[in-house]
Amino acid sequence: MNDHRKPADHAAGEPGVPTFKAVERHSIAMDAIEQLEGLVASGALRPGERLPPERTLSDLLGVSRPTVREAVNALAAMGILDKR
Repeated sequence: MNDHRKPADHAAGEPGVPTFKAVERHSIAMDAIEQLEGLVASGALRPGERLPPERTLSDLLGVSRPTVREAVNALAAMGILDKR
């Protein structure tokens, strides 16, 4: 098969060529992490306060329980939550 695509006319960074930012991909767990982190930062979840049970968090966030576990583990690793 012949490849009929033309080579790029300009190299990145040359005048007249826009600078592109790589598209970021993230997981559903990352969305859960960001949401929980936001609740902590806003004060909606206070220091020392227990999180709702895993099943409840799963329902509230609309994600699976393993995803909740992944998010909580990541936040604990970042020092945002304490796991007991």
